[in-house]
Amino acid sequence: MKSGRKFLLTDLLYLKVFLAFTLGIICVEYIPARWILYSLPFSLFVFFIGLYKLLGIQRSKVWDSFSFSTIFFAGILVHLSAQYLKDSSIQRLSPILDEEGYHLARIEEKPIEKSNSLQLEATLLASSLSSVPRLREKILIYLPKEIKISEPYYGQMIRFKGRIVQPAKPHYSFEFDYKKWLERKGIYATMYSKDFQVLRYDSNLLYQLKKWPLKLRDYFEGEIDRIIPDIESNAIAKSILIGIRTDIDRELYNAYADTGTIHILSVSGLHFGILIFFIDYLLSFLMRREKYRFIVKHSFSFLYALITGFSAPIMRSFIMFLFLDIAKWNKVRASSFNILALSAWLILLIDSHQFFNIGFQFSYAALLGIMLIYQRAIWKMQFDNFVANFMWKSTITLFAAWLFTAPLTLFYYHKFSWLGSLSNLLVVPITTFIMYVGFLFLVCSKIHFISNILGYILSQLVIIQNKTVSFFSSLPYASIEANLLNLFGLIMVFMTIGFGIVFMYSKSRISLRIFLLSLFIGVISTSFYTYNLLREEQWFLVSNYKHSSIAYKTKDKIFVFSDSIDQNIETFFFANLSSYYNIPVENRYGGRDYLSGRKNQYSANLEASPDYLILCKENKDFWQEYIDKRDSFVLMSNVGYKKQELIDSLTRKKKRFYVY
Repeated sequence: MKSGRKFLLTDLLYLKVFLAFTLGIICVEYIPARWILYSLPFSLFVFFIGLYKLLGIQRSKVWDSFSFSTIFFAGILVHLSAQYLKDSSIQRLSPILDEEGYHLARIEEKPIEKSNSLQLEATLLASSLSSVPRLREKILIYLPKEIKISEPYYGQMIRFKGRIVQPAKPHYSFEFDYKKWLERKGIYATMYSKDFQVLRYDSNLLYQLKKWPLKLRDYFEGEIDRIIPDIESNAIAKSILIGIRTDIDRELYNAYADTGTIHILSVSGLHFGILIFFIDYLLSFLMRREKYRFIVKHSFSFLYALITGFSAPIMRSFIMFLFLDIAKWNKVRASSFNILALSAWLILLIDSHQFFNIGFQFSYAALLGIMLIYQRAIWKMQFDNFVANFMWKSTITLFAAWLFTAPLTLFYYHKFSWLGSLSNLLVVPITTFIMYVGFLFLVCSKIHFISNILGYILSQLVIIQNKTVSFFSSLPYASIEANLLNLFGLIMVFMTIGFGIVFMYSKSRISLRIFLLSLFIGVISTSFYTYNLLREEQWFLVSNYKHSSIAYKTKDKIFVFSDSIDQNIETFFFANLSSYYNIPVENRYGGRDYLSGRKNQYSANLEASPDYLILCKENKDFWQEYIDKRDSFVLMSNVGYKKQELIDSLTRKKKRFYVY
């Protein structure tokens, strides 16, 4: 029995399982089904022959091919099942979409105050528009900001009237994909309602037990609010300790992103590891028997995972520390790579969509980098001085994490932090002290004398951390904004890093050649990608219910035409557009000036004017004058209630038009 456990924890069985399973998920996501069916046998044959030749493995190719194919198909089936469940939820919602009706829902999360509304995450239970008697679909409900929801939030049954809609897909690649972000959370519809009424309270004992960790999180949030009045420090403390990130100042958030320390704001393996060592240290004075310490420690860690939402990084950390302790308890030398792969595989087995979650990718990339580089670097160099040795180990750890997450940061956020390792070297120790003091504060929250002292220390530590991050962010060239990688470029970067590490371990010529080849291909593909971005000239349409605007990108500038731009459009559209192309938004012009054809000093840059005319609320007085002069039009979403009449008029006149 012990040998079986030893095999499972030491052999790289789960690493092989994870690789095959993940490949199946990727195939379902990106490759048409018929291609998978036709090309699979040949692809597997080429893959195994190449892999065995590269690594010099002398094993049964038939048995390994069969095992790999079985797990590969398991990954395909699991992800197809996840997509089927998603499609089934959307199908159940489809009869009630875009229609006004009465709905019944149950509040599942604490209401979140937005700038103009109150957001509720709820489970839709029934609808007057649906023939299905009992629905179980998660939706987001937005209410007028002045509405107040009384405690207890969880389990309140609400009746509301409104139109349930599916979030729209982004029009451009640089826009935040709100629809996909919600789908990763299992939410496929949203709505806004002014007609809102609380009916009753779900007092089911099992439901209340399930929501008890969230109630405990809300209690801790209230204690942090009581002891830390400063808004910025309060938001950072909540984010680090209990995983609430809704109130962080955007400028401060960007400072953490620019310095490569944004991972501190998400409860992840770093925070979970600090908690485990903290509990282990306290229990070493209270309990001698290792069995009891194991049960208490992982009971507390499981509770903390529930309080902070049991995200992928938390689940990964919980599983890893649990299995490492099991291996230690059984006196088995476990493979950390195997346990890392086991935790990832279990997460994907529960929800295969997590593989495409940014947090999942960052978490596993950072830990994999540390595991691959740390031991090799420490084996190569050690210092006799304790301080120097500690600094060297910390630097290598943070550098390895930065090396493996920098490509993801560049791919998703188009940012590259030069000071990532240095800033983390100073900020992470402060975060560690914040975690220790914060845990003591939460444990002693009922003892006001002690909690007041700890709360003051906690607030001062957070202020020091914020000032440190802001200082690094203010340094010249602390980070650069550049869109250098597409998906192929990202794959080539990780292949280059991977084969570079293989060469570092094996010193073989073939690994060196593959490393140089992947580096060459990566540089060429990145150069072509950035060149095509720079030479691209394109019009962009921006619209909401208040204003309309358009933007025109030349090779080195972006021109914006609009009568008015609200703050959200400025922050989430034009800032992302400028970052995506890495060129500035130079000038803005009123929509009326543009539509009347008035010349301006930059008219030479606008020779490639669009063959359409923007029709929106802002230029309504000019519609009739220009409708007869132009042949092509774009109808923005805020043209008014006479949109259908305008469409009929353009149709009769045989004009080309696009409804945006």
